[in-house]
Amino acid sequence: MRVSAPFLAVLVITAFLLLWVVPGRQEQALLETTRSEMEGAALSVALSVATAIEEERLDILPSINNYLARASGVSRVAVYLEEDGEEVLLLSFPAEADDLNSLENRDQFLIEEQPLRGLFVAGRVVVGFSREDFRERLNTLVFPSYLAFLGLVLLQAVILGIVRRNVVNPVTQSIATASRLSEGDLELEVPSDAVSDELRSLQQALEQLRVNLSNQRSENQELLQSLELRVEERTEALSKALNAKNELLANVSHELRTPLHGIIASLDLLSLSISSEQFEARDYLGHATASSETLLRLINQILEFQTNEAEGVSLNAEAFSLDQFVKKIERMGVRLFRGSAVNFVVDAQGHSDLVPEGDEHRLLQVMSNLITNARKYTESGEVRVILNARREGQGAVLEVVVKDTGIGMSEQLVSQLGEPFVRGATQRWQGEAATGLGLSIVKQLLVSMGSGLLVESTEGLGSRLAFTVAFERTSERRHEELVEERPGESEVDPSARQSHQPLQDLDSRASVEAREIRNRDIDATVTESSIQSAKVLISNPSVITMLYVEDTALNRTVMKAMMAKLPIALDMAESAQEGFRMIRSKPYDLVISDIQMPDFTGLDLIEWIRAEPDLSDLRVFAFTANADKDAIERYRQAGFETVLTKPLTFDQLRGKLTPWLERVQP
Repeated sequence: MRVSAPFLAVLVITAFLLLWVVPGRQEQALLETTRSEMEGAALSVALSVATAIEEERLDILPSINNYLARASGVSRVAVYLEEDGEEVLLLSFPAEADDLNSLENRDQFLIEEQPLRGLFVAGRVVVGFSREDFRERLNTLVFPSYLAFLGLVLLQAVILGIVRRNVVNPVTQSIATASRLSEGDLELEVPSDAVSDELRSLQQALEQLRVNLSNQRSENQELLQSLELRVEERTEALSKALNAKNELLANVSHELRTPLHGIIASLDLLSLSISSEQFEARDYLGHATASSETLLRLINQILEFQTNEAEGVSLNAEAFSLDQFVKKIERMGVRLFRGSAVNFVVDAQGHSDLVPEGDEHRLLQVMSNLITNARKYTESGEVRVILNARREGQGAVLEVVVKDTGIGMSEQLVSQLGEPFVRGATQRWQGEAATGLGLSIVKQLLVSMGSGLLVESTEGLGSRLAFTVAFERTSERRHEELVEERPGESEVDPSARQSHQPLQDLDSRASVEAREIRNRDIDATVTESSIQSAKVLISNPSVITMLYVEDTALNRTVMKAMMAKLPIALDMAESAQEGFRMIRSKPYDLVISDIQMPDFTGLDLIEWIRAEPDLSDLRVFAFTANADKDAIERYRQAGFETVLTKPLTFDQLRGKLTPWLERVQP
């Protein structure tokens, strides 16, 4: 890998230059040259026609065709004269051209126009060059770049092969031999086939080392065996611990979201079948739902924290209304403090009508964490959010303070605040222990915005958390315009209204908060294009035919129960191979496929489907426990219509299927 990386880097840079930069510049240069030729041709024709008409030398006109026939950048020419307010075609090139109307089509031709002006004549000259001819010219120019790249690839492959055979492989063998010797394997045969003198000397040294170690083994056998046993045990334990940690962090999304999908979806379906009079059952169901969604929230926080640590925080700066930002915080507080003895107040000061350019979503994420944290540790009194916005040069500054009358923190805890998995021993909210991840994420987000979190707290009296964000620019647009453009953002979490609320206020708040986090991963927005595509997908107007490809029996059972409540004829397959056979033998309106499956994955299935011309219009959804944004984008690039992430509730699934359900006749 260390040898291949430089070759690969050179190959990528060369490919970028020869396949992208050079062709791009050649195309720009050719375009400028062609337009210059067209402009010259148009000007020449305009002058010739004006001269011929004014001097009554119509014998000049045929020579124009001869000139145009020799011009390299001209495919079509039309000369129009103005007579009585209308344009009349005087002549065209070529003379037999009967599609002069297409000359106005800029998708088909490069167009240049020149006015035709004289003492007794007025009109215009239109010159067009076929884009197809332009593309042929361009291909002729860039073809050497492609050949050069191909030659470079072949040359690098040959060099890499020689280096691997004569250098890398002998060195790798020597390293492997040294490693085995260090582990006590003295019976192995040391390679001696190196080409260079240096590598051959290395192999001889390794052989001598093997002999020396063999001689010493007889004298220190018992001691060596004892030490090796201890080292092996400790190394194995450490290796297992490190591997377990890395594997957990790498696969936590899939390994935990998959069973959570079964739990949350089953509870969601169960809530639909329990009547409101079954108080005790709904009470237990509320506890189970809140517990599962608390676990989901923790998983999301761990994933986000690890992603931010590994890749950094990405910000998307867009103009947003501070007035609407304040209203979203107010609605957020209404949901969190519903049924609580705590008074929630938002105090907006300064210029709330400003429209700064920043990442509103990340700011709302910070506010959600801070307000939720204040809610957890405040049982009575007040939680107050103070927002003070002011202009500063061409930009703006937003000062935010979140104050509560909760249990407060000790000085020691304040000094450790924001470190993951650091919490006070007594800091529990209704039995739920804090992890410290929320404030750790807040610190990461604020640092990415060039800010920081200031914490003041007195144990037993409450806390004050503050930060300041500076925006380099403000937009000239009014906040009312942004509201009109983005009406869907008026709700921080529209899907929260659709959730089934348990009877306990505590469980209700936890459920809503967890759904807010979960629904960030699942975009339930139905686009106009998806509605249009659904019109041609439903072969039977009374029912939707759908195939679900999933290797896990529990997930198939849950999906079957969900689909039973919808006008959907559901077939299921346990593997990608079986699913592909069913798709080829029976037409489906929609296919939903899991990604992680044994033998062949959902990515293999979508590749097979997209390779079949008859299946090119088939809509296929990916269903995955990997909520990483890069993975989701990779699945979309592979050909999936959209990506559903686990866990998935019935309401979210129904929202995704809305375009299809709207086409079904009752």
